[in-house]
Amino acid sequence: MPRVRATSDVGEPDRSSEARERGSPSVQSVVRVAALLRCFAGDTQAYSLSDLARQAGLNVSTTYRLAKTLCAESLLSYDRPSERYRPGLLLARLGRSAMSSTGLTAALPVIQRIADSTGETAALNIRQGRTSVSVLVANSAHDLRVVDTAGVAAPLHVTAAGKALLAFGDQPIPTAVKAMGRLERLTDHTLTTHSALRRDLEHVAVCGYSVCDQERDIGVRAVGSPVLDGSSVARAAVGIQGPVFRIPDHRVPELGHLLAAAAKECAGLLDLRLLDSEGGTNPGGPYG
Repeated sequence: MPRVRATSDVGEPDRSSEARERGSPSVQSVVRVAALLRCFAGDTQAYSLSDLARQAGLNVSTTYRLAKTLCAESLLSYDRPSERYRPGLLLARLGRSAMSSTGLTAALPVIQRIADSTGETAALNIRQGRTSVSVLVANSAHDLRVVDTAGVAAPLHVTAAGKALLAFGDQPIPTAVKAMGRLERLTDHTLTTHSALRRDLEHVAVCGYSVCDQERDIGVRAVGSPVLDGSSVARAAVGIQGPVFRIPDHRVPELGHLLAAAAKECAGLLDLRLLDSEGGTNPGGPYG
């Protein structure tokens, strides 16, 4: 069973951080620092200097200077024996604060309950540009399972959560689909035309839940449901992923309704303004 991981080209920016920078030197420094810290949001938790520079899209000298300052402020730490940079203790404290202030801490038991009741890996996702990012994860207890990791991004059109975010987003479905641009093919089942994705999202909007059938990983089926704000716009989505044989067609509607109820519960626990793509937790990403 494939592990849920962002492909190498999903997590990398489509243009370097330095090329994006505009404005005053102080703003440029903040952008560069953000690029460095963002490297630690996914699976990789330790980088050499050269790897960190490459991942952030910065030159080595700039990366060294900024990383040294970040280590002094406890935002990063440096392990001399391995010559690797890692997240610092202050980031852990900030992470706990962000979890609490956004309501993510309160929502985590809901995600765990989904995993326990369905037997499959469950997650809460937010939109980041043209990707869906897992922010809360509870992995399945089965030996044969899909493994997800908080911070990992995948294109919206190949995830059930992503489809829920698109179908219930703040744009009409045709506009949202057009804004996706080229739809990357990850498997033979991936929807790669705008017309096919539009039809799928229109069905999602009617039934209230989404399905991703081997469109990201062969042998994996996923179901998702939007977490809606007071204007019925999706600011997050809940979903499960598992082997196709454990999520057969006849089970999908039941799981869809279960997720819809869980999504409604999450909406009452989360500060959805802070999960907004225009707000603090989700300001844009590799495809934004």
